[in-house]
Amino acid sequence: MATITYTAKRSVAGGRTVGEEYTFEVPISDWTPRPRRQAASSTSLSGRRFDRLTRIDREWRVSTVAEDDESKLAQLQEFLDSVAGGETFEINPFGTLYTCQIDGDPSWSLVNSVGFYSVNFNVREFV
Repeated sequence: MATITYTAKRSVAGGRTVGEEYTFEVPISDWTPRPRRQAASSTSLSGRRFDRLTRIDREWRVSTVAEDDESKLAQLQEFLDSVAGGETFEINPFGTLYTCQIDGDPSWSLVNSVGFYSVNFNVREFV
């Protein structure tokens, strides 16, 4: 179970207010670390390689457990739309709090034919 805290900005669900901070819990099935190295390399004429490390981004792949509750799916949609512009949010997957941004586009998967959906997205730690 992960706890997510964000500020509602887009696709705000009924009964909610733009600019308010909301916290909700979502069961996750995947929290896979994916560190990404940002570096440049060059090779001299003699064949010696030179690497210049700029930074290492800490990223995770997140997948939610399949859900069919319309209110929870609406909150997930509100959350994803509210942070789609690079806004930061807090996520606490297993007792450690991270301040993150969404990296890339989330994907929704229909798990079965009766309306259970799972959401996959990548997060990058904001430093």
